[in-house]
Amino acid sequence: MAPLDIDWIATAALAAWVGWAGPKSFKPAIGLCLLIAFLGWAASYLIMALAPSLGGDTTVAEDYLNGFSVRNAAAEMAVALAWTFLWFGLARVAGMVIERGHKRAT
Repeated sequence: MAPLDIDWIATAALAAWVGWAGPKSFKPAIGLCLLIAFLGWAASYLIMALAPSLGGDTTVAEDYLNGFSVRNAAAEMAVALAWTFLWFGLARVAGMVIERGHKRAT
């Protein structure tokens, strides 16, 4: 498993947890998702900086870190937000469907 795969999985798990068991109000939930996306994006650079010492490919890490620019960062942040909101939305919808099923059964 590549080092960044762990970051993607952790971000998805946290977003799904916020969607499933997080606050019912959307403002705090969206705020948490924004925080998760930003932390996931920032963690990707930390992971790539540490990847060579953990046995990762040095060339890939150098290219990733040297390729930092505002345009690339904006695109990466947009992808991180989309990924986070995807998993948040899936978990929120699943929770609402299950809750609706429990209300109908009683």
